[in-house]
Amino acid sequence: MRLVVTGGGTGGHVFPAIEVAQSARARGADVAYFGSLRGQEGQASQVAGIEFRGFPAQPLWSLKTLRGWKSAIGLLRASAAARQAMATHRPDVVFSTGGYSAAPIMYAARKLGVPLVIHEQNSIPGRSNRIFAKVAASVGVTFHRSLRVFGASATRVGLPVRKELVAMAAGVRERTHVVVVGGSQGAQAVNAVAARAAEGDAPHPWIHATGPSNFDAEAAAKARPGYRVEPYLDVAQMGGALASAAVVLGRAGASTMTEIAWFGLPSILVPLPSAMDDHQTENAREFEALGIATLLPQAEATPERVLELVRNWREADPAAIQAKCAEWIVPDSVDRILAMLDAACSKAPLS
Repeated sequence: MRLVVTGGGTGGHVFPAIEVAQSARARGADVAYFGSLRGQEGQASQVAGIEFRGFPAQPLWSLKTLRGWKSAIGLLRASAAARQAMATHRPDVVFSTGGYSAAPIMYAARKLGVPLVIHEQNSIPGRSNRIFAKVAASVGVTFHRSLRVFGASATRVGLPVRKELVAMAAGVRERTHVVVVGGSQGAQAVNAVAARAAEGDAPHPWIHATGPSNFDAEAAAKARPGYRVEPYLDVAQMGGALASAAVVLGRAGASTMTEIAWFGLPSILVPLPSAMDDHQTENAREFEALGIATLLPQAEATPERVLELVRNWREADPAAIQAKCAEWIVPDSVDRILAMLDAACSKAPLS
């Protein structure tokens, strides 16, 4: 199989794509990552040892505005460059996790007649995936709600999670810490509330991944024993933090939520208000309906309320929560996506 992988803008698009790319390569596929010159995908591909080709890309906007027409012109230009690169690489199939940087690649695949397989991470599909799902060979989704959006063309395949985290999720749990994570876009509002809530929860241990230069949390950590602040947690540190967690506080991005579910943990989810189509709120609603999370709007996220919820979740039955999480995750997510790619490859490759 000759595979082009695309998707970018945030880590939520990039990391699942990298997992699929690495697994496909391990099975003998010739893989290249096509993405934005300014997104996270270039660096992630380099770390994974995957060939990367970058193109100028910008968000898609409505054609009712001047900005929309400019974005359409940019899409056509980037797509022309992607078509040239694709004609050289000659893929049998293109796999997209969406995001604005994937749009020109998907458009090029459509024009060249290359089968397209799409994966949607969030409950409410992003603009690029909504547009190109109509011409895709197949669509895989993470959340149940997305099945209603895409209809019969969609299959729930779950979300690929980094292999290192999956391995650590199988270990023994301490369940002592509160873990705070902001996701790939950061969460300054969550950081500020968490720092104050941690002060009122002594002596219980907290691990707080803040993003860079969060002075409020850093100052609170110096004054409060047992409150550990890190700007960033690598995959080993994240696995260690989640393995020791009793409850997680964070945004409601699909990757963060899926990782939490793999570890069988309850969560307090504060959706990012500016997320496209408020998709993080819909993500959080699915977990809340399952009884494994509390949806806490940012406007209601006070230190007192966070602390109340932390204490409530500490009293919950961990075995029951773990069982519900296990029902939601799809352990063979990557295998299901690779099967979709194999099926799409039965169509004629680029000639």
